Amino acid sequence: MQERMERLIELSELPDYLRKVDVAHVTPGVQNICNNIFSANGIIYLYGVGVGKSTNAAALLMSYLYGYRDCATADNVGLYLSAYDLCFHNNNRMRNQPDPWLTEYMHRIKTCKCLVLDDVFATTTQQDDNLLNTVFGWRQHCKGVTVFVSGATNVFESASRLLLRIDRSAKYKEEFR
Repeated sequence: MQERMERLIELSELPDYLRKVDVAHVTPGVQNICNNIFSANGIIYLYGVGVGKSTNAAALLMSYLYGYRDCATADNVGLYLSAYDLCFHNNNRMRNQPDPWLTEYMHRIKTCKCLVLDDVFATTTQQDDNLLNTVFGWRQHCKGVTVFVSGATNVFESASRLLLRIDRSAKYKEEFR
């Protein structure tokens, strides 16, 4: 079972420094979702200038992975991805440079059961905003959990349509100060 869990964590691409989450750093609201992870679905929005957003997102992903550790066909259970990486690869594609990474990850984003999109920035180019809105559209009504993490504090002051959509659609929101 431990081997299976290690495989799921590896496939999720959760960074090494987030693979061991200290429960003391997980907020009560996120802990409640972790304890009931399979009844949770939809959008979760962790935002603000404070510390702990990525750690709490990792706790949600780890809870999801832990719940699927015994499933034989669970290869695309979770994915941890930086919005910066996604937009970087999209920019390469827009310059007519083939990017197999982007093709693979767009498929994984559509089909994984738990997605963490970290570092969603408040100021985006139109191209980045279009890409991130596409991801949001795919994930908005999926069966599973999508965690958006952003350092933004006020969605109305940001240049991103996406953050406003996330804020309005989130089933759970928490600000980190």
